[in-house]
Parts: sequence; C-alpha cells; structure tokens
Amino acid sequence: MKTHNFSASRIILPQHRQDFLSQKQKALQTESLKRPILDCQRLFEFQCLLEKSLHDGLVLRIVALVQSGRMNTTGIVKQIDLYRGQIDVETLEGLRTLTASDIIDILG
Repeated sequence: MKTHNFSASRIILPQHRQDFLSQKQKALQTESLKRPILDCQRLFEFQCLLEKSLHDGLVLRIVALVQSGRMNTTGIVKQIDLYRGQIDVETLEGLRTLTASDIIDILG
C-alpha cells in the first residue's frame, strides 16, 4: 500500500521542536494550576480544622494556589478575618497571611 507522504514531512527542525516542547510545558503548568471544585462537605472539614487550630493549637499544613503555583504553609492559625477573607498563620518563619479563597487543601 502506498502512502503519499513525503519523507521530508517527518523532519522536525530544532526551533520547531523547541516551540513544541515549550507549548507542551505550558500546557502542563496550566493543568497543574487548575483550581479544584470543593464541595460543601470538604469546606466543612476545612472549617473544623481551622477552628481546632485556632482554639486548640493544632498544627495544620495548608495548601494554597497562587500565581506561581502551589504554596505549602505549615503552622497554627492565629486569626481568621471573615470580613477580609484572610487567615493569619504562625509559622516557624513568622506570621503569614493567607487568602481564604486561595486555599485548596488543609491537612491536620
């Protein structure tokens, strides 16, 4: 069976190969930055963990999705500001303020 493809059509120039690889890398980065959909049960678990940390001093690992990617913060919740939607976490490095809408996971 004959194919009508030219053998030269299979050759990829180095600059085209580099463009292809960079597009593939961008697609993978975009995929990893997609925000998961959190259901009511998961949000309730987040609330319980945050309250335990605030009142009982439970150390939490909070994963937030920021512009540069995923950011992990480990520490104890010191304050929850519902009006501004911010959470203050005391870490080993000092006080860090997180935006509640950026949080995608909390591990206790």
